[in-house]
Amino acid sequence: ADLEYAEEQHNMGVCLFNGRGVSQDHTFAAAMFARAAEQQHPDSTHMLAACFQNGMGVPRDKAKALELYRRAAAMGVEEAHVKVQVFEDRATRETEISQLGQRLENIKDGFIQLQLERSATEEVTH
Repeated sequence: ADLEYAEEQHNMGVCLFNGRGVSQDHTFAAAMFARAAEQQHPDSTHMLAACFQNGMGVPRDKAKALELYRRAAAMGVEEAHVKVQVFEDRATRETEISQLGQRLENIKDGFIQLQLERSATEEVTH
């Protein structure tokens, strides 16, 4: 296969990723997906995003995965739209949890301060 063509690069990546007809090699698969994605191949862009999300053949990089999922979604890959929504929902929940954690810390600090003030007042009055 002439690997200069995005579709052939994508197909080679799928074979390598799944070990279909060749030895499974996620690193080489990710490289094939990257080459095809550079040529705006939607499915390769989506597969490369999954590689980055799961650390398969490339270092795990959630930010890069989200960027690639967004790019694939813009190219019409429906599953990529779902992945973008999941990433954004998770980020929203993580932000909300972080904010709740900060509020809890503030309440705890206020409670401790109140207890200290009460103790100081009781010592003065006794």
